[in-house]
Amino acid sequence: MAKNKLKCNVTGLWYGVSAARRDKLIQKFGSFESLVEGYVSRDAVRLQKDGKSADEIRAMAEAGELNSNTAAPKRATTIGDEVKASKPAKVSAPEKDEPAVEDEDIDPDVKAFLEDDSAPRADASDKAV
Repeated sequence: MAKNKLKCNVTGLWYGVSAARRDKLIQKFGSFESLVEGYVSRDAVRLQKDGKSADEIRAMAEAGELNSNTAAPKRATTIGDEVKASKPAKVSAPEKDEPAVEDEDIDPDVKAFLEDDSAPRADASDKAV
């Protein structure tokens, strides 16, 4: 068994644990074997404090509603009458027609340089190898 991973006795999920945290837990439990037998992840404890039973937490883990290394419930989105779990949304880049920076926010000297067609431009052949 890898000493940097522990299996939560509530969720059944494996968790990566730093050496410092593992050593602290070993001191708390008395031995590594006792730690393995009684380990409950921080997130399982948090969910229990939030009122969830061990069976509910285990069911959430089996249904894939928990992320293995964080055990935080996945964010739910409501579509019609049903609720679906989803990953956090990614921030998208601005549209091509939408300027990333407003013209009034640009320094006048930089704006003049960008508008000057005679200014030297770097191309692929100018890059250092």
